[in-house]
Parts: sequence; structure tokens; C-alpha cells
Amino acid sequence: AELSTALNDMSSEVGDKGRLVSSLTEQIAAADAEHASAKAERNEALDARKAAWEQADELSEQHKAAEAEYNQAFEAWQRAVPREVLEGLLATESLRRQHGLKGVAGCLVDLLDVPPQLVAAADVVAGNQLFQVVVEDDGVGLRLVELLNRQGRGRVTFMPLNRLQAPDVAYPRQWGRDVEPLHKYMKCADKYAKAMQQVFGRFVVCKDRATMEAVAASGAPVDAITLDGDIMRRKGTLSGGYVNHARSKFNTYKQHKQLEVRLKELEAAKEAASSRADQLGQDILRLEAAVTAAEEARKGLRKQLAQAKAAVDAGRGDSSKLTAQLHEAAAAQEEADRQLQELTRQIQVAEAELATDMHAGLTAAERRELAQLQPALEGLAKELTAARKARNQAQSQVTKLQTRLDSNLLKRMGQLQAAASQPELAGQRASLQSLQQDLARAESALADVEGRLAAVEARSEELSKEVRSLTAGCQQLREAAAAGSAAAAEEGRAAAALDTRQGQLLARCEDLARRIRELGSLSAEAFEKYQGKDAKALHAALRKVQGELSKYSHVNKKALDQFANFTEQRQELSRRVDEVQQSETKIRELIAALDMRKNEAIERTFKGVAKNFREVFAELVPGGKGELVMQRRKPGEEESEEEEGDGQPAAAAAAAAGTANGVLERYSGVKV
Repeated sequence: AELSTALNDMSSEVGDKGRLVSSLTEQIAAADAEHASAKAERNEALDARKAAWEQADELSEQHKAAEAEYNQAFEAWQRAVPREVLEGLLATESLRRQHGLKGVAGCLVDLLDVPPQLVAAADVVAGNQLFQVVVEDDGVGLRLVELLNRQGRGRVTFMPLNRLQAPDVAYPRQWGRDVEPLHKYMKCADKYAKAMQQVFGRFVVCKDRATMEAVAASGAPVDAITLDGDIMRRKGTLSGGYVNHARSKFNTYKQHKQLEVRLKELEAAKEAASSRADQLGQDILRLEAAVTAAEEARKGLRKQLAQAKAAVDAGRGDSSKLTAQLHEAAAAQEEADRQLQELTRQIQVAEAELATDMHAGLTAAERRELAQLQPALEGLAKELTAARKARNQAQSQVTKLQTRLDSNLLKRMGQLQAAASQPELAGQRASLQSLQQDLARAESALADVEGRLAAVEARSEELSKEVRSLTAGCQQLREAAAAGSAAAAEEGRAAAALDTRQGQLLARCEDLARRIRELGSLSAEAFEKYQGKDAKALHAALRKVQGELSKYSHVNKKALDQFANFTEQRQELSRRVDEVQQSETKIRELIAALDMRKNEAIERTFKGVAKNFREVFAELVPGGKGELVMQRRKPGEEESEEEEGDGQPAAAAAAAAGTANGVLERYSGVKV
């Protein structure tokens, strides 16, 4: 009874521990799922941060390239714009932001959308007017001018919309679509149309140069321009020529503005990527803490589960031992009862046998058989004793095996059964999924690295091929250079020989020239007379002539040459004298014409002044009359004064002017 009570208590305790194990197993499964989820989120955050870093690096490279392009475009724009205008525009933008000024629309070029085929024409027509700043009213413009003057930074032309008036132009229509207003193809907001028409309103774009000339010849009140930038103005002037589109004010400004916007976009994207990477870093720290907390919770629960399983196993072992003891006690009791019953029966049989004669009822044959079996009985007794001994040994072996079963195998079976339970398998499956995800990420990273490695190897192979090609080319160049050096050396030696030969020939030529000069001037007959004669005969004749010339050594042998030179100089001077005289005549005629126009202008101006004087005098002096009278100088007086002052040249000039214009009147003053 005590063993049964203890066994029941132990079974209840083992059941409680089993339920605790099941609860802990479920909690571990939940903790495994939470750990796997936190780890997956952390891995996703790591991948996202890696992608954000890569994006930030890529954007940084793009930003550097865009910044270099922007600097080049800004420098090109600086070269295309006058320095004071550039400083003024930069100062205007700075002052607008600093003082928070409203009503500044920006440069005219910012407000226009010009088709690419009209950029050259618009650039030629507008010039620096493209950088005039459009403002809503003149108050804003005056405020900015005041601030610019105060800081002394550049000059800017403002276009206040409240002061602008769109020009009313009658555009020619007889050429149809071959001649159109230039601003027709430009786009801008309606509120800025007056500013656009102010600059481009009096220009028409023509199909070709012939049409432009026809428009200018028609007398239309417009200036004509072609798509190439050639302009013919209504006053008759024509300008044109090559237009360098690379230095176009419109293109350089638009390009630098577009690159500025692109640069700001890249800066914003780079900052956003960096911020995202930083935010993901903080999220990763938080998720790492969550993963660590989940791992610690898993470890704690697994420790509790191990303790609970150990307690369950211990309880099961104790229960098994009590069950075995109970079974042994029951078996022993049954054996004792059976033996008691057997002994009672044997006692009764023995008592019955004792009451009767053992040999009385036996026959002679049975007695003989009994006598024969008596020795066999002793042998059987010995065998019974040996069997009992073997039985006791087997019982001892069974007890050992039962003990081993209870202490080891059943315990291991319980562990395996606990491990095979569904919650534990779920936790292991979750761990397996987490490990599989880690394996997949590792394989993906490995594939990425292998792909990059393959690309690097391919690039390395290409570079190796290129290096080998360059090495071969370099070797060929070296061989060609060596061959060229040898050829150059050979040519140098040939050139040295030629230089030596040239020096000799030049010396010979100078010697012959000296001898020719010593001969003096020769007639044309001398050059024809001795052609075709033998050199020896010529040398003999030369020696003979030199002998005869030695008699006339005191005579100037260059007199003929000097006479010819002096004759040519005299003819040249005579020709120049004639040209100077003709020029003098034309100059005097021009002076006379200018004097006549001057006198006419003086008289016309004086008549107007005299008329105005009469009117003003009549208003100032009612009833009075006043006139301005020009005092004229007589020609004789003028000539005498000129003779006294300048002498004969002035008198000759006055006489020449008088012949050209008649008697040229001079003025000595004005009287009232």
C-alpha cells in the first residue's frame, strides 16, 4: 500500500513536470520563431544598408562627375558673359535671398524656352540682354539697384513688367511661312510675354539669306535674321559670319543651369541614401539587440526545459523503480502464496501418507521399480538443486538487466520521445529554416562575389591582352625606332656630305659671282655671243681681255651700273611726284567741298538761331524788334590777314578754294 501511494504521488509529479516540459517546449518554439523573425529582419536591414551604401557610393561618383561638368560649364558661361554682368547677377541672387525680396522672376534666359534651331538667332539678337533680370515692378528694381550700389558689386539691367510696353510692329505677310516673327516660336509664361517681345519683338526670322535681303529691301519696320545668325537691319547694316555654338551665351547658361539642377538632385539623392544607411544602421542595432534578447530568452527556456526534462526523467526513473519494486513484491507475494498452498497440500498429502503404510499397497513389480527409482531420485534431487542455482543466477541477470533498463534505456527512450514531440520538432524546424535562410544569404553573397570575381578576371584578361598588344606594339615601335635611328644616322652622314658639297659649291659660286662683279656690266650681246664655245677658248679669250683691261684699271668700272640705277630712281621719283600732285588736287577739292558744306551748315544754323532770336526778343520786349546779323569778312581782308599770319601757303590755299567755290565768304562775328 505504501508503494502504491508513493507510486501515485510520483506519477502525479511526473505528469506535472511533463506538462511543464510541454509548456516550455511551446515557449521555446515561439522564442525560436521570434528569434528567426528578428534575425530575418536584421538580415534584410543588413542587405538594405549594403544596398544603400552601394547606392551612396554610386551617387557620390556621379556627383563628382557632375560637379566637374558643372565647373566646366560654369567657367564656359563666365567666359561668355562680361565680368561686371556676371558679378551683378550673382550679387542679385545673393541679395534676393538675404533680404527675402519678392517679385524677382529671374534672368530673361531663365524664362524662355527656345527651340534648338533658333538658339543661334536668339543668341545673336539678344546678346547680353539674355541676362537682364525681370522684376514685377520698378520698386523692386530700384531696391536691388540701391543694394548693388551700396555693395559696389557689378551691374544689372532690370526689366520691370509694369513699365514695359510691347512694341506694336506690322510684320510683313507677303512671304508667308518663310518669314515669321522670331518670338512666335519662343515659349514663356503669359505674364513675361512683354519682356520677351521687348527684346525679340522687332525681329523676323527668315528661311534663307535671299529672303532676308528681300525683307530688308521691302522697307518693313523689322530687322531680319536667318537661322545661322546673319542679321540685316532695317537701316541697311548687315552683320554675320561664323557663330561658335560652343561659346553661345544661351547654350552655356542653359547647360550650366541644367547641370546645377542635376548636381542638386544628386546631392539630395546622396544625402537621402546616406540618411537611409544611417537609419538602417540604427535599425540594425535595435534588431541586433532584439536578436540577442531572443537568443538569451531561448537559452533561458532551453535551460529550464533541460532542468524540467531532467526532473521528468528522474521522476520517471523513480516511478519505474517503484513500479518494479511493486511488481517484484506482488510477484514475491504470489510466489509465497503459491508456495504456501503447495506446502499445505504437500503437508496434507504427507500426513495422509503417514497415516498409511507406504509399501502396503505396492505390488512386487512396483516395489522392484521403487527400488530401482530410489537412486534416480537422488540424481533428480541433485539436478533440482543445480536448476535452482541456475534459476537464481538467471534471476540475478534479469535484475541487472531490469536495473539497466530502468536507469539508462528507459531514460534514453523518454528523451527520444520528448525530442520527437511536435513542439520540439517545430522549434528545430524554425532553427532549420533560419539556418537555411542564412545558407541562402551566404550562397547569394558567394554568387555575387563569384560574379564580381569573374568580371574582375574577365577585365584582368582583357587588360592582359591589351598589355600584351601594347607590349608587342611597343616592341614594334622600338624596332621601327632603331631602324629609323639607323636610317637617320645614314641620312645624317649623307646630309653631312651634302653640306660639305654645298659649302664647296657656295664658295665656288661666291668666287664666280665676285669675278662677274669684277667684270662690270655687260651688254645683252655678250651673253649670246659666247654661247656654245669651248671652255678652253673662253678661258684664253678671258685672259686676253683681262690683259687688255689691266690697261684701264684707273677707270670706274661701275659707272654704267650707277647710271642705270640713278636713271631708274629718277623715273620712280617722277612717278611719285605725279601721284603726289594728283593726291594734292583731290585733297584740295575735298577741302573745298567740306568748306562749302560747312558754310551752308553755318548759314542754315544761323538762320534758325536768328529766327528764334526774333521770336524770343518779341516776347521779351513787347513792340520791340531784334535781329541777329552775321558780319562778313571781305576777301581782301582775309587774304591780307592770311598773308600776314601764314604766308604764301595759306594764300595759295585760299586762291585754290576760291577757284573751286567762287568767292568763299568768311565770317568775322555777329551783331544785334
